[in-house]
Amino acid sequence: MTPAPAARARNTNTAAEGEAIMTDEELQEAIEEAEGDVKSLSPPPSGPLPQREVWRREMILLRQLTLYKIERAKKQGKKDLEIFNTAIYGLMTSFVKSYQQTMEQV
Repeated sequence: MTPAPAARARNTNTAAEGEAIMTDEELQEAIEEAEGDVKSLSPPPSGPLPQREVWRREMILLRQLTLYKIERAKKQGKKDLEIFNTAIYGLMTSFVKSYQQTMEQV
């Protein structure tokens, strides 16, 4: 799984509050990427998953949910929720990217 291109190096707009927000195009691209990541999750093996894998799977699902929250906030014109969820999405993306880099080194 790779981070969405919009998350890797995104062109940002600046809201009146000075926070970075995603454009509609970046948001749709990130949503498509997140949906692909969710679809590519393999079924868990019989037995428990390692805790780090549980966290990774949770982050994949939460990233998708957060993108939907951003989309809904945009449609409703709720800038505060849009900015908040965009910040949360950035943190989740950083976590997943960090995890991937750690796993590549192992």
